[in-house]
Amino acid sequence: ALTTFILTVVALYGMGMCMSSLFMLYGREAWHTANLLQEPVYLLTGFYFPVRALGFWVALSGSLVPLTFGIDAMRQLVFGSAAMGFLPVEIEIGALAGLAVLFMVAASTALGFMERLAKREGRLTLKWQ
Repeated sequence: ALTTFILTVVALYGMGMCMSSLFMLYGREAWHTANLLQEPVYLLTGFYFPVRALGFWVALSGSLVPLTFGIDAMRQLVFGSAAMGFLPVEIEIGALAGLAVLFMVAASTALGFMERLAKREGRLTLKWQ
């Protein structure tokens, strides 16, 4: 469970760092979008109840956010067969590791873009024409 928790936190950190570039580029518009999507993300990631109850395809689409695999795997590890898991724990841990690498690479790329933008234009926001 501790390994699953650490992988989930690393994947969410990478996703958050990737999304932070959007906040710097778009300012308040990204903030409004984040507020708009907060509750649907909680619902789709299994934050309130097991994601398997939503059906396979909805659960699979919610799996784009690492929190889905993390919460589901920890539920299965703590509660056992009563957890109503979406996928086997081994697959979810592998997916979390893959998402962690993917989001860390994406975060590095996005922050590199922001650094180049700041050096080239002297600002961190997009110029709307």
